[in-house]
Amino acid sequence: MPAAVNKILVAEDDEDDILLFKEAVKTLNLSVTMHFASDGHEVLKILADGYIPEIIILDLTMPKMNGYDCLVQIRSQSCYNTIPVLICTTGTSYYMRTQCLENGADYFVVKSRLFSDTLDLINAVCRGSLSQRFTAWD
Repeated sequence: MPAAVNKILVAEDDEDDILLFKEAVKTLNLSVTMHFASDGHEVLKILADGYIPEIIILDLTMPKMNGYDCLVQIRSQSCYNTIPVLICTTGTSYYMRTQCLENGADYFVVKSRLFSDTLDLINAVCRGSLSQRFTAWD
């Protein structure tokens, strides 16, 4: 992961989670550009249109194309293989976590509804200091 991240692509269909991400960036006073997509198809279109983020954050449960299928599509295209992908989801299934990590996810984080946890996550992402491949908030 780069030392600092300035361009993030977030795939998230839950408006509350989008608000948490935006508020975290604002609260931390980070100079970060965040593009949002509501499903995997939008992520692939944004990438195909030339936007190359420094990290992609994917929710797993989205309409049309879920985060796992999007991850597989991203990793099937060698031009995107150097972009770190963080799965950020409410699901805690060991099987899904394993599948995501084995199929190219760099990180897997179980979402928290606590704003302080979102602050910690966004701070770690933007500072390039994610230290574990799997994180579950207590």
